[in-house]
Amino acid sequence: MNVKATAMAVLVALGCTPVFGQNIGQFPGGPNPAPAAEANDAAEIAKALGPLADSLTAAISMDHSTKGSVVYSQPQVGFGAVFFGDVQWLNDGGRQCANFADPMSNLKAMPPMRLGPNYTLATWIKLPCPGNHGVIWDGTEACPLFVAEDRFACSDRNGERTFCTVKGLTGWHHVAVTCDGTQMAFFLDGGMRGQVPMVIDDRLWTIGAKTFRKPTENTQCDCLDDMFIFNRPLKQEEIAKLSNVRLPIHPPTAEEIARQNATKTARANAAPVAAAPVNGAPPPNMGALPPNVASLVNPAPVVPAADRAGAAELVKTYHDSLVFVQGTNGSGSGFLAKFNKGTFLFTNAHVAAGVRGAAFKTLNGDKVQIGATSAAAVGHDVVLMQATSISLPFEIMQGVDKEASIGDAVVVLGNAEGAGVVNTIMGSIVGIGPNLVEVDAPFVPGNSGSPIIHLKSGKVIGVATYLTIKKVDVVTKKVLSNPTVRRFGYRLDSIKSWQSINWSAFTAQADTLENIENMTKDLIKLVNEADRTGRFTPDMTNNRAIRSRIEAWQGQFHGHMSKTDIDTANANFIGYLKSLCKSDVIAAHQSLTYDFFQRKLTEEERDRNALADIFNSAIQAVRR
Repeated sequence: MNVKATAMAVLVALGCTPVFGQNIGQFPGGPNPAPAAEANDAAEIAKALGPLADSLTAAISMDHSTKGSVVYSQPQVGFGAVFFGDVQWLNDGGRQCANFADPMSNLKAMPPMRLGPNYTLATWIKLPCPGNHGVIWDGTEACPLFVAEDRFACSDRNGERTFCTVKGLTGWHHVAVTCDGTQMAFFLDGGMRGQVPMVIDDRLWTIGAKTFRKPTENTQCDCLDDMFIFNRPLKQEEIAKLSNVRLPIHPPTAEEIARQNATKTARANAAPVAAAPVNGAPPPNMGALPPNVASLVNPAPVVPAADRAGAAELVKTYHDSLVFVQGTNGSGSGFLAKFNKGTFLFTNAHVAAGVRGAAFKTLNGDKVQIGATSAAAVGHDVVLMQATSISLPFEIMQGVDKEASIGDAVVVLGNAEGAGVVNTIMGSIVGIGPNLVEVDAPFVPGNSGSPIIHLKSGKVIGVATYLTIKKVDVVTKKVLSNPTVRRFGYRLDSIKSWQSINWSAFTAQADTLENIENMTKDLIKLVNEADRTGRFTPDMTNNRAIRSRIEAWQGQFHGHMSKTDIDTANANFIGYLKSLCKSDVIAAHQSLTYDFFQRKLTEEERDRNALADIFNSAIQAVRR
């Protein structure tokens, strides 16, 4: 036997004893008895299911985040899962359940579980789904069940097949799909409602949703509860019985509720944690922006000739106060404005942090002389630098919520796409918040740091900062036929405090955060590659800290190792990966002093905690 190959198979376990799975419960009398609480769950489930328990592969309560809410996993399958995104745990209609309505929220199988040609998937779901379209189970190449409008259907690379159409379903319903190796069948509230002549023999990858399958579609489920996976197709009478079985309830902990409430508060305050900086990549958990953002841009607003003339006059008047930010690795925009009886250059903090070796020039190519005073706004993506004014600097509007109104014309002036050309991007005010102003002026990458100017007064009301893509109406939950791009800028009049910038420290902290972001990407890539290939190899990553550890781990194995030695080597290797999830973040909490970087670190820490949970579950599985 190849010990090294066997050790790697133990670690990634695609279809065997998993590394990223959890062997968390057996029915009484089975091998390797589980801890007392888990054994009690297994005993309760076995009693409720009766003879069906012999075919049960996994049971998921959807109650809380611990162990992915998996309350039973068959030993030889070892199903494990981890929640990703802003999943909410709540009590709805007497059910303690998980809500997947937020974009990119899902329960991810670690590793994907091989379904085989014979199985039953069953769950309770609350209808309708956001946008009337929700993926319930998704595989690596096919989808066993999704709901779209009034259709229940499945799909693979050859297309979609509809099980049945049922109009107007609302509230909680029990759904199940079976496969017998020749066809699939769909059951609704205990009764069979349709069959299709196809077989989906795939690896179950996500539950609730995986991603946006098409630019115009949302695929989020609403609430899911009490999910079962069986290793054979159940009969109709068995599924009818199953719909009356309730899993043991484990409400979320106080810590989980606090974390959930903190997420809600942050989003309610309109912090840009779920949005993409205009000139950068979107943060983790949001998915990549479509390659052609222009295809999703809202129709350009109709601009009266007088407004265009006014915008042209502004460019002429403030010609020397529009600033191009150019560095060795990127570009952005800025502007000169009067502030506290002086003149300062304003731009975004993410521009100042991301553009290295930045030089500041006016439209004429004249270098802007930067003074000794620089500061970063607290709670805002804004920095200022003392500067020498060549001519007339912009004025900043005070009391935007009182002096400006929704519908007022605005113009964004900046370095569009880093081309070194000022564009006059016209639009109007869509909304005014405590710290943000939303406009429909279609600014694009490179405009980060540009002034948003209130056309009537000629004053700056905000700094163009980020955009989001809206695919679902938040009120009706209907999918928008044409996704819209929303654009936001930070108000300058709402800044309450500033932090003085020492540029060597600011740049060092920007480097620290960039390294943390890169490590997060490398760890996620490693997990995904291991799930995809079924093994760990040094070629999976260019990160030296990870690559060298994989090489060292592989070098330990020889043909005379005991199982204890193999398990110890595997546990130490996964323990090292877990430590990578924490060590740099813990250190950064002490070293990052600027509010902007601290807020970005909080975003990174959310993903690192999810990765650490994966590796911790792996360690527990190896040590059993």
